[in-house]
Amino acid sequence: MVSTIADEVGGIAQIRPSAETVLSLHPDLVVMFAGTLPRLRAALDELHLPVLELPYADSLAAIRATTRMLGQALGAPDRARALLARMDAQLAAARRVAAGQSVRTLIYEPNGYATTGPVTEEVMAAAGLRDAAPVYALTRLGRIPVEEVIAAAPQLLVFSGQQAVTDARANLVLHHPALAALDGRTYMTWNPLLPLLCAGPWSADAAPLLAALGAKARALAPVGVHP
Repeated sequence: MVSTIADEVGGIAQIRPSAETVLSLHPDLVVMFAGTLPRLRAALDELHLPVLELPYADSLAAIRATTRMLGQALGAPDRARALLARMDAQLAAARRVAAGQSVRTLIYEPNGYATTGPVTEEVMAAAGLRDAAPVYALTRLGRIPVEEVIAAAPQLLVFSGQQAVTDARANLVLHHPALAALDGRTYMTWNPLLPLLCAGPWSADAAPLLAALGAKARALAPVGVHP
């Protein structure tokens, strides 16, 4: 399991999502994603235990709404406002660097998957990047073949993995020697971009870094060279 805020939640135990385990903790409130774990939800309702269902945040607007909802439910509205203020500051900083440019970008993951989705695309847009993943031809498993990446030659290619790990099968595609064909055409770099793994106010933390990478990509190949 990977957490985007592991350094902030030290000491919180991971549990099995069963009614028995939840009840053993004697919670005042159980927070769940809406529509998940129906058996657990039914058991909690039967026991009259308060439950807060959160919608899945599929946009920056949804992140704002969910953060405010949690702030009110947990008695921490000031903390919620602070998180959103930081999010807005990160997005604003990225926009200043991006200067309205649009750099075709692929965030390439182990096994050939791509980091994509509405929140990622909004964060990338604030950083002056355009998500190239939706136009790629995928395999039946939803992966992007190396050949497709080379043929499309994105202006910015971010390997979202561990550069030092070369013996894991999932990482082999990120180290494929054929990607060297992009040298001089594509700015390539490694960064796990953990803030984008799970949508939340912290997702915007990736924006300034992405904007800086976009600026380097523009310096290598001016925007518009590869339509």
